[in-house]
Amino acid sequence: MKLIDVIALAKAGYKKADIDELLTIQVDEPEPGAAPESTEPIISPEGGPDPSPEVPESPDYEQLYKDVLGQIETLKNDLKVAQAKNINQSIPVPESDPLDDLADVFRSYM
Repeated sequence: MKLIDVIALAKAGYKKADIDELLTIQVDEPEPGAAPESTEPIISPEGGPDPSPEVPESPDYEQLYKDVLGQIETLKNDLKVAQAKNINQSIPVPESDPLDDLADVFRSYM
């Protein structure tokens, strides 16, 4: 742990005992000059390379596209039906006169 890390911990509210405890913990850190894992195929005991895991088949994008287009058409038809239903639906008429409601509001302030 570097000095900057210790200062950051102190600013975050850690006590000296907490920081000392964190310093005693051993952390396995890779060396900065360590080489990355090799990309060579792993050879099995039989002598041949290990079989690579099976690659999943890619989905049939053309079929997915056609399915989505079908869903869109279904939704468009449903929307047309709902809009036609809303056009024919009657709007409820208010039971009281809006001017009476306005007069009540003004009376409540007086």
